Amino acid sequence: MSLKERVTSAFIDLLTRIGFAFIGLWSRKRIVLPLLLVASITSWQVASTLPCVITLNLALLVTSTFFTILLIGVTVIADIEGGLTSLERIPKIVAGALVAVVMVYLTLLLYLNGVLIGSLPLLEPMSLLLAPSYALEVALLVTLAVVVPPTLGYFLLRRKWFDVRRRYPFWGAYLGILSALLFAYPTTHDLSQSATWWTPSSIASALTFVASLALIIGPKKAVTKVAGLILILLGISCLMVCLNYTMLSSMLAIIGGAFAYSWSGRGR
Repeated sequence: MSLKERVTSAFIDLLTRIGFAFIGLWSRKRIVLPLLLVASITSWQVASTLPCVITLNLALLVTSTFFTILLIGVTVIADIEGGLTSLERIPKIVAGALVAVVMVYLTLLLYLNGVLIGSLPLLEPMSLLLAPSYALEVALLVTLAVVVPPTLGYFLLRRKWFDVRRRYPFWGAYLGILSALLFAYPTTHDLSQSATWWTPSSIASALTFVASLALIIGPKKAVTKVAGLILILLGISCLMVCLNYTMLSSMLAIIGGAFAYSWSGRGR
């Protein structure tokens, strides 16, 4: 076995171990989730009482851990339990989930530390790095919007939730619609732009919404492939030319497009 094959095998084995570790952790969710929720609330109370770099980042780490376990549990592990995902796909799914979590965590980390150095004059490269922080006005709402539906579906409406997931590319359409709303946010948020609707972000919002709507109206393999590619290309294009609020929109469009492109449900 060559060095490349050994490295690849070791990496896949690591991701598989991480995936099964999450499954084992999720099997104790009735104990783990309440403890993490209490720890998260407590950490933010400490951070509000003693605001500094250490307490803020500690609170962020605890909260990110809670949402990571909750989101992976009600999506990735729930799909395995519902027969929507095979165990063989665990390494690929875990890798994608961890990449998404790291991207979100880095965005929040940059924001919190950017607040602390906000009084300093920013160099141009630093302005670029802190561009995700503009999205933090709506980051909490977006996080809840992503976490709440699968949580309610998994714990309260499990049978209907799995049926919807089999018939529609839910995550592709849902994240696409959230992305479209966020693309439109700068125009609706800034009243000075209200008369100029044909801005790059509003055009991206319209195209993203149409692609997401197509996933609901025609959940067929050809449609999901094309719409998924459109969402990914829109996300990448806007990520390069539209910073500020639309960076979070681009990330959601890319992730939603990947979900739509790889969807393998049965359709209606």
